[in-house]
Amino acid sequence: MNFFSQTVASLGVTTKHPIVSVWISQQGTFCFVEFRSVQDANNAMSLLNGLSLGGRLLRIGRPADYKPVPPHLASYIAPIPPNISQALAMQRQQQQQQQQIMQNQRVPAKLTQQPNASQGETTPVLLLLNMVTASELIDDDEYNDIRNQVGTECEKFGQVLSVIIPRPNQNIGEEDGEDDEDDDDDDDDEKAADGQSGVGRIFVRYANKDQARAARTKLHGRQFGGNRVECRFYPVEKLQVSDYTFG
Repeated sequence: MNFFSQTVASLGVTTKHPIVSVWISQQGTFCFVEFRSVQDANNAMSLLNGLSLGGRLLRIGRPADYKPVPPHLASYIAPIPPNISQALAMQRQQQQQQQQIMQNQRVPAKLTQQPNASQGETTPVLLLLNMVTASELIDDDEYNDIRNQVGTECEKFGQVLSVIIPRPNQNIGEEDGEDDEDDDDDDDDEKAADGQSGVGRIFVRYANKDQARAARTKLHGRQFGGNRVECRFYPVEKLQVSDYTFG
C-alpha cells in the first residue's frame, strides 16, 4: 500500500491517504487497489499504467465485474477508516526505527571496509546482485528472456554495450576442435555463455561512467522478484579478463 500511496502522490494525486487497501494474489501476479476517491481511481488507470514495479511493467485495468459509478457519485471521496490512521502511524514508527538501525550500521562499516569500485570509484560497469539464481540460467529460453529484460530496462538510462550473465555448468577451455583466436574479442555477451564463475551475478556495461552512475541511482534498492537489488560499480579491467568474482 505504501508503494501505491507514494507513487500516486508523486504523480499529482492530492487526496489525503488516497489508498484504502491493497490485496495481492498468492502468486504475486495481480492485485486489487482500493482508492478513497472515485476520481483518483479513474486517474490511476493512466497514471499507473506502464510503471515499473520489481522489474515488471504494471498493466492497469478494471475488475471483471466492474460497473460504472453513477454520475452523482463521480466526485465522491470516502471517509478515512479509523484503522487506516492507526496503520499509518505504526508504519511511520517502523520506518523511523529501520532508518535509525541502518544509520547505526553504516558508521562502523565506513571504518572497516576498504575502498573499491563498488563504493568509491565510478566505472562504466555495473554489477547487479539478488536478481537471478543458478537454476534460472540453465534453460536457454529462460536465460535469453532474463538477459533481454535486463538489457531493455538498463537501456532506459544510457547506451548498453553488453549484458553479461554467467551461467552454471558450462565448460571452459575444453578442446572441441575450435581455436581460441577470439580470446581478445570484445564481445562480452559471448563470454557470458562461457562463464563458470560469478553465477548469480549480472554485469551491465555502459558507454560511459555518467550513464552507469545514473543507472545505479535508479536501480539500487529496487525490488525484483521479492528481493532488493544491490547495484555496485565493477572494474572494467576485471570484466575484460572474464573475472566475474571480484568484490
